[in-house]
Amino acid sequence: MQQGRQQGEAKLVFRQLQRRFGEIPQNIEETIRKLPVERLEDLGLALLDFDTLADLDNWLHP
Repeated sequence: MQQGRQQGEAKLVFRQLQRRFGEIPQNIEETIRKLPVERLEDLGLALLDFDTLADLDNWLHP
């Protein structure tokens, strides 16, 4: 059940990121797929403040 929730959260985040930035680089996509549900939820909120893919990358790799 946890894996299904993680996949659902990741799918939503990807859709939001693609809508905002277009194609997401493979390395960033792989990093996001490995995030636990709690971090995906945090990312879903944080991405509202991102202006560039660099902001996303900086959030993923502080």
